[in-house]
Amino acid sequence: MTTRVLLLSITLLFTSARAAALEWFGSDLAGAACKGQGQGFGPYDYFEVDEPSDARYQEGRWWEVRVVHADPGKAAMAANPFDQIAYDRAAAEFDYILRAFPNHPDILYSRVMLELKRAGTSGLRPYATPPECYLERAQVFRPQQSHIYQLYALYLGRLGRTDRAIDYYRQALTIDPKSAELNYNLGLAYVEKKDYEQAVRYARQAYALGFPLPGLRNRLRSLGVWTEETAQPQTSPSPR
Repeated sequence: MTTRVLLLSITLLFTSARAAALEWFGSDLAGAACKGQGQGFGPYDYFEVDEPSDARYQEGRWWEVRVVHADPGKAAMAANPFDQIAYDRAAAEFDYILRAFPNHPDILYSRVMLELKRAGTSGLRPYATPPECYLERAQVFRPQQSHIYQLYALYLGRLGRTDRAIDYYRQALTIDPKSAELNYNLGLAYVEKKDYEQAVRYARQAYALGFPLPGLRNRLRSLGVWTEETAQPQTSPSPR
């Protein structure tokens, strides 16, 4: 192979690797630009590599990532005592996974719950990349996957940012309007906002779609806004 051909091959390889990389997008909840470490390997769509029957299973190496990173990360998250070392270990493991699998539902959820646990534990410093930045990146990677918006809404709701949570639940519903869980969670968010008309509307839809838990219905009953008449679904609500 000539030097020129070799250099061309290296250039093409470098260009291809850069084209495949997924940068950081958006801003954190304080308004600062999201930033994080560079791409290790991937990015892969988790749903394409999570089963041996999938064509990219070997390439994605999810089985290896699960054992080497996900399981230790979850163990650190559950450590007792939950201290700075445990938090940092869990955050670093989840960071590695989410840079490779930006849309991984379980690890995105784990990263959100890890941050909420840190916020409720005195004296722990946050990891450099907060959960919202992984969620922003995941949206760019797979904008039509509703679980990403749902998890962002869950996170915002737990932080008391109800209006923004509702916005994200609505976005998720535009993708998956027949999700009983999304309709239920949006109904709960409207209860927090004290918009009981909308809460009843989405509760009706959730139960018409078969959601099994009575919590939202019970809350609406206790508020005096849920009757047998309101229990009957009318037309399917569209997010607005």
